[in-house]
Formats: sequence, C-alpha cells, structure tokens
Amino acid sequence: MTFAKSRLTRPDVRDLPGEFAPPEGLDPGLPKRRAAVSVLFATRDEVPTILLIRRAAHRGNHRTEWAFPGGVVEPEDATLLDTALRETHEEIGVSPSLIDSWGPLPKVVTGTGYEVWPFAGQLCDNARLTPEREEVDDYAYIPVDRLADASARRQITLMRNNLTRQWDAIEYQGRIIWGATARIIHNTMSHLDITGMDNDPA
Repeated sequence: MTFAKSRLTRPDVRDLPGEFAPPEGLDPGLPKRRAAVSVLFATRDEVPTILLIRRAAHRGNHRTEWAFPGGVVEPEDATLLDTALRETHEEIGVSPSLIDSWGPLPKVVTGTGYEVWPFAGQLCDNARLTPEREEVDDYAYIPVDRLADASARRQITLMRNNLTRQWDAIEYQGRIIWGATARIIHNTMSHLDITGMDNDPA
C-alpha cells in the first residue's frame, strides 16, 4: 500500500475543502453534527481492498447501508481522528495500534445533517475483526480496482421525505454502496491512480 499512502497524503489532498452541501440538499430543520470515519485499506489475497461494514437494521438513519467504520464526535474525543479510531474500535474491535493512520480526506455533508470527515489508513496484516453485532451485521473487503471501475457505477432511485431522488451508487457482488459512502469513495479514487498500484508493495 506504499503507493496509496504516498498518493493520499499529498498536500493537495489534505488541503481540499471538501463538499459544503450534499447533492440531495440539506433539510434546514436538521442540526449539523460532526462525524468521522475510517477509510481502511487492506491487502487480501494480494489484492488491494477497502473495508466496508453494513450497519445493523435498527441503527438510525443509515440502517442496513454499507458504510465506513465510524460515528459521531463525542465530548471525550480530542480530535476528529480520535473519533474515527474510537468508533472503529467499538464497531469492529480493531485497536488503533493496528491501524497505520495516513491522514484526512475531503469531508462530505449528508442530507441527514452530518458533516463527515474521512481518515485514510491501513489495517495491519494481523488485524482481526470482531464486529459489534448491535451496530454491524456484516463487513466486506471491496477490491480497489472495482471501486474505481466505471462499469461498477449505478444510479438508484429512492423515496426519502416523500420525494423521489436518484443517487449515484457502486455495485459489487450484489452489494449497493451509495450516499455519503459512495461520495467518499469517489473522492478517494479521484486522487488514487489505480494503474500505479499494480506493483504496489503491501
């Protein structure tokens, strides 16, 4: 993952302001809340992948969605990175000591009122996931080349707040990744030349 780390820690990536408004529009009655997530790279069977989790069916606005490990900022969190690492530990049982943290990616803002700050990093090879089943009901390692592949792009139509909207999405083996997660993936892939990862050492 040396190549990915070098690409995603460049100053022009860190300094990007990100998205100040979601494409679907923010309900003006919703308060903004800050959240942070971990965009974790891992090598599986010599293939560069990114870890996603599926949120449990009873977990709020984003239940059953494919997402990055993470959650809302709590008072005890000194930094947004601390939020991402704490929530990752709580959700999938991976200690911060088993994550090589690279740095921040551009934020996104969701229509449900969250300002989401992603942090890229790499799972150590000996990291073992133990999902908290109250929060996570599945996880998957998605190949990076699939996330960057235009043929994986989809548009889905959903009803939300009595309005029908179309959303950009990514499909992988029947999994549909959409919303803020798909936008974070798009931002990440836009700064990662996949052809340069062909001979990237883990």
